[in-house]
Amino acid sequence: MKPAKRRAQNTQQPKIDRAPDTSAIRALMNEGSAHLQDGRFQEAERAYRGALDMAPNHPDALHHNHMFEHKCFQSHQPHMNVSFNHLSV
Repeated sequence: MKPAKRRAQNTQQPKIDRAPDTSAIRALMNEGSAHLQDGRFQEAERAYRGALDMAPNHPDALHHNHMFEHKCFQSHQPHMNVSFNHLSV
């Protein structure tokens, strides 16, 4: 390999993971809240999980998801397949 090519390869920047889009996370949480208030539990779950998929440790997304799970538990939604496995300590 020629030295010029080696130098060109070394100057390439490594890929950097970008921070999640907080406006998209906020939109999903707002969508989930609206669904939850209207009793659309499956749609709410989908929105909250979408936010957590984007940012698994986002404090607001975690809080909203916990509130969702609590509401499902309180209302005894037998059709819901709510998984608490992602809440590892």
